[in-house]
Amino acid sequence: GRNYAGPLDKVIGFHEIKLFQNGSIDKNRLLELMTIKTRQYAKRQSTWFRHQLTDAIFIQNYSEIEGIEGLHHETQSTKSN
Repeated sequence: GRNYAGPLDKVIGFHEIKLFQNGSIDKNRLLELMTIKTRQYAKRQSTWFRHQLTDAIFIQNYSEIEGIEGLHHETQSTKSN
């Protein structure tokens, strides 16, 4: 196989797809590795945002919004009005 050194090398899963195509890994392992790589990337993004936006409030789920003064979310009952 051809060694590729370009922008595609930075795409999540590109290397793993090459491994799958050349028969080094099966489909299940491909999906497992791509899931791991995606989660690792999301974690790096989360860490970066946390350090860049020090005054931001990060909300994990809608129930946390209730405790933040001045913020509220629309519920189904308020959307239908």
